[in-house]
Amino acid sequence: MLHIGAEKTGTTAIQAALVNHAEELLRNGVLYPASLRSGGGVSHTRLVTYAADPERVDDLRRWERVTSPERVAAHRVLVERGFRAELTARAAATSSGIDTLLLSSEHCHSRLRSVAEVTVLRKLLEECCDEVEVVVYLRPQHEAALSLYSTRIKAGLPAREPLSEPLQPGFLDYGALTARWAEVFGAGSLRVRTYERHELAGGNVVTDFGRTAGLPVPLEPGARRANPSLSPRGLRVLGAVNLVLPRFVLGRKNPARAPVAQVVERLFPGGGPAVTRRAAESFYACYAATNEEVRRRWLPERATLFSPDFTVYE
Repeated sequence: MLHIGAEKTGTTAIQAALVNHAEELLRNGVLYPASLRSGGGVSHTRLVTYAADPERVDDLRRWERVTSPERVAAHRVLVERGFRAELTARAAATSSGIDTLLLSSEHCHSRLRSVAEVTVLRKLLEECCDEVEVVVYLRPQHEAALSLYSTRIKAGLPAREPLSEPLQPGFLDYGALTARWAEVFGAGSLRVRTYERHELAGGNVVTDFGRTAGLPVPLEPGARRANPSLSPRGLRVLGAVNLVLPRFVLGRKNPARAPVAQVVERLFPGGGPAVTRRAAESFYACYAATNEEVRRRWLPERATLFSPDFTVYE
């Protein structure tokens, strides 16, 4: 099973739960591999650094020190070898064998933007999987944009209008996203869920994902919220910090940023940037056509794809 996000739908919480339950899952024939994770993280970011267009050198590849198109080929070989070696070793060490491979990276949503890139990933998985089921959670676009704004500031990126189209092309175009993955893996392989509390089993995405994936081990949400948003004041403070502590220094991740960002996150928790109801409704309305496309194709039993509550912005 391949969980592709989308970003800002509780993916970090899901991945943290999978890491915490990894050994128990493995005893039940489910592998959440470590070789595809990068830098001690919980997400399988190497799926993306492997499959993305060789000409694109973004932050994920810089963290892997893949700083030129020429290094992409070597990186792909290393990823393939590490992945195969882990599969072989884990299968040999597990008496019942591995029945299910579980992969998760929200960056599959935002960074694999073409059919060609998704096809590269499919070919990697074809070597070890008889079939691939793709799971994606979608969130109302205004909520996703506001949550992404906090993440941008926390990551060291410059401030901009909170309700604006993300820098990654097509980030909020869910019709194009689902069509792209359905084209590569087949429409019958795609499972679309919405990131709305009333639609989630148990009222949270971790429990819902465990049930959607049919995992033999119940997943438990962490006691602490993963990747929380900042308050409006916290966003202003960290935005100022970003001016003097850049994200990268000499092409490498700046080690001085993380401790400062963690302090600001602890001191200024909150619900993200403040916007008006009118602004939120207007932004959401821009995506009516693509949302209807997703509803009609994947969730035809619903009257609308989402049921957002705009009263929270009053």
